[in-house]
Amino acid sequence: MKWLNLTVAAAVVGSILLPAGVAWGETRDPAESELWTDAAVRLKTPLGVDATLTQHLRWNDGISRLNLVAPELALRHKTRSWLHFEAGYRYKHERDNDGLFQDRHRVFAGSRLRVATRPANLDLRVQWQQEFRAEEDDGTPRRQVLRLRAKAKLRRTGPFRPYAAVETFHRLDGADPDIPDGTLTALRWTLGVEWQRGSREYDLHYHLVSPTHDQEKAIRHVVSVGIRFDI
Repeated sequence: MKWLNLTVAAAVVGSILLPAGVAWGETRDPAESELWTDAAVRLKTPLGVDATLTQHLRWNDGISRLNLVAPELALRHKTRSWLHFEAGYRYKHERDNDGLFQDRHRVFAGSRLRVATRPANLDLRVQWQQEFRAEEDDGTPRRQVLRLRAKAKLRRTGPFRPYAAVETFHRLDGADPDIPDGTLTALRWTLGVEWQRGSREYDLHYHLVSPTHDQEKAIRHVVSVGIRFDI
């Protein structure tokens, strides 16, 4: 029954956003498959500030080519059990449109509001981020994005915690003349499961990433595997 409730909630959200976000027209490029892996270490302090160091590795082109290497440091402050603030930095060694690795830098900040309900806990996240690129890199040297995510996770009834989420990506910088401020550029749909074993937390999930502004970009199917150690 809990799985049914979660599925119904995801379907309601999807019925609102999917028609505007996913275009299955013939002009869209063929779908792509990717693999993402994350390995993280989190240091918890009695002051309510957690520091997490994460190593991201991503493969694309049918999971045949390493596309991104990105270490990230994030600081999270837990002001209340239901309210968290987070800020951090990610260094990205990522391929450009020509297949060459470029150095990119991202700073981000945001907040999370958590609401305990039955049968699932709700997590609402707002994140602002800005990425810096070299002049010769793809696109604009600076790009700002606002990310809004709604996530529903079943309350713990055993070792596994299934969840579903939807996230929107909005461009804010106005650096590209064909992308007005506030344009919804992508939707990310997620189904996954988390489980805990001692000080280790595992995460296995699937993303469907749908470009919304450029209707010729491919739909991306992503399998993601993550592990986090608490110290």
